Amino acid sequence: MVQVVWAFLAKEEARQQFILVFGPGGVWSNFFASAAGFRGAVLLCQEDNPSRFLLIETWQSVAKRQGFLDEHAGPWSELLDRIAQLIETKAELGTFRMLAESTVRTRSRR
Repeated sequence: MVQVVWAFLAKEEARQQFILVFGPGGVWSNFFASAAGFRGAVLLCQEDNPSRFLLIETWQSVAKRQGFLDEHAGPWSELLDRIAQLIETKAELGTFRMLAESTVRTRSRR
């Protein structure tokens, strides 16, 4: 599994629309919904700056993501053009592979 991490700064007046586009059932996740290898996306909002977001896409592999984007280059370009109206900046920070995962469980008191 790999995660593709994006950083966005939404225009203040478009923040709610940005959340609708990237949130559950939004245009972004619907675009990838039919992609073999797409496992979902998580949208994070910075605590002290409500216009700053991270989007983390999870894919089975880099090849699956790239294959889908190559096959859907036209609609992908249209989607990026559409969201450009909602954002000040966007940056694809990179593709990351999970090395370890830890879960903290509270200990029961006896």
